[in-house]
Amino acid sequence: MNLIKLEVTRALRNKKYIFFTILYPAALFLMLGGTLDGTTKVMGTELTMPAFYMVAMASFGALTAVLVGNAERIAKEREAGWVRQLRLTALPGHGYVLG
Repeated sequence: MNLIKLEVTRALRNKKYIFFTILYPAALFLMLGGTLDGTTKVMGTELTMPAFYMVAMASFGALTAVLVGNAERIAKEREAGWVRQLRLTALPGHGYVLG
């Protein structure tokens, strides 16, 4: 549990992470999705264009959150020996993945 709190705090301090996962998709939605007509339906669905665009931007933010920091951070931790150090503790493998 403490590792998860630490990782969330570390992610919230990363300005690049916050920009590309929260601020950029929200700004794109407000600039582009906010100007769309709320009555126009997406072809083949009951969704309106602003709702469809909001889901697209939320997906973009989630995908960016996965791609921006995790792989690079895990590689650096492995290089520094942090992963080996964590294996020596009582932390289970799924606890590290959740963190």
